[in-house]
Amino acid sequence: MEALLALDAHPSLGALDMEREDRFEGSAQQQDAREREQAGQTLQRIGEEEADRRAARRP
Repeated sequence: MEALLALDAHPSLGALDMEREDRFEGSAQQQDAREREQAGQTLQRIGEEEADRRAARRP
């Protein structure tokens, strides 16, 4: 157990964790951008009146 704790504090492994987190964050940002683009296209397609109607139905 002590060996695992020592490895956990090793700078190289910390750098790997930070790199993995950066990749995950970048991926999440890309997914968010795709979903925002899709939402914008949907709003354009259905129009403001339908968007308002759908928004009013949401709980």
